[in-house]
Amino acid sequence: MRRLLFVVTAVVLSVVSLACGGGDAEETSPESALAQVAANTAGSGAARVSSTVTRMIESLADPLTMTGEGVVDFASQRSQITMDLSELAAATGGLVGGEMESRLVDLVIYMRFPPGLAQLPSGKSWVRLDLRAGAEALGIDVQALMQQAGTDPTQWLDFIESAGDDFTVVGEEEVRGVPTTHYRGTIDFRKLAAEGPENLRETYESMIELSGVDEVRMEIWLDDEGRARRYEYDQPLPSSGTVQGTQTVTTEYYDFGVEVDVEPPPADQVIDVSELP
Repeated sequence: MRRLLFVVTAVVLSVVSLACGGGDAEETSPESALAQVAANTAGSGAARVSSTVTRMIESLADPLTMTGEGVVDFASQRSQITMDLSELAAATGGLVGGEMESRLVDLVIYMRFPPGLAQLPSGKSWVRLDLRAGAEALGIDVQALMQQAGTDPTQWLDFIESAGDDFTVVGEEEVRGVPTTHYRGTIDFRKLAAEGPENLRETYESMIELSGVDEVRMEIWLDDEGRARRYEYDQPLPSSGTVQGTQTVTTEYYDFGVEVDVEPPPADQVIDVSELP
């Protein structure tokens, strides 16, 4: 159960994160450019999202890469993304492959797995996971984290504002044809635990204790409206027996203002994670 709850923590930080820089980098300090990145990005209402997860597993010679496409509504805190698991098919001899879809609605995530990855009861094709309940069992107040970020589900961007005081300019680059400024720095969770809002300090301490990570390398690309066009971070994989390693998560936002309609799947197709063997 503890391992499952630790995975819930990873899901909170990854899925919730699914829900700044063009111009002259020499005239705008990184602190000024990043000061409102979460609010500026969320202020666009919604966007399409592209995600790439690259996993380096110690027992495998080559990295595993998963790519996904979806949408995020910053105001309603709803998102949907479909991940391509075709590389897993090659690595597992065809046991796992296809696509995995996830929908985030009101801090509940619904996951539809490809055949071979999860054996569900007849008639059930979705697994329901209440992020709030799972994280609170670990001493993590997800609702308070979301409130701290206002209506913005891009929690990693809020972390940059709160605990990313060592960012520097890497240079000017284009992301999907849009001019951006590229920044690099570190998210210091110890600083959040010591200086963040008092009602969240224990939550940050719990996150550090569970993950064993107190800082995360982060890179971010900001457009001339102060919005995140791309961000990237590294994190260790939850340890599971002999499976150990790290993963790099890269997220891109584009088509800001797109219409988003994300709803829970039909109730009769859903089984709660607590009901699984």
